[in-house]
Amino acid sequence: MDVTRIETKSLVPNKELFDFSEMIINTVSDFNNHIIKENKDNDLTLELTSPAPQEPILIHADKGRINQVLSNLLSNAIKFTNKVAYMSL
Repeated sequence: MDVTRIETKSLVPNKELFDFSEMIINTVSDFNNHIIKENKDNDLTLELTSPAPQEPILIHADKGRINQVLSNLLSNAIKFTNKVAYMSL
């Protein structure tokens, strides 16, 4: 459905200013919590390989769409990874 809206130029992004690093940290944490609940033998975890930046990474974009892309990337990483998935900030 979104592809059709993009092709017909009817998709209107809802742009806002937000901290991208905070979104990454929160999304990874949410996925990790879900993994812990669903994965009884706990052989899979997500880890951030870089510490959070001291300053926020502010971007002006469609927060919902960016979060959707990030979630899809993490979901696919979980599906196709056996042990530990790493993500750098």
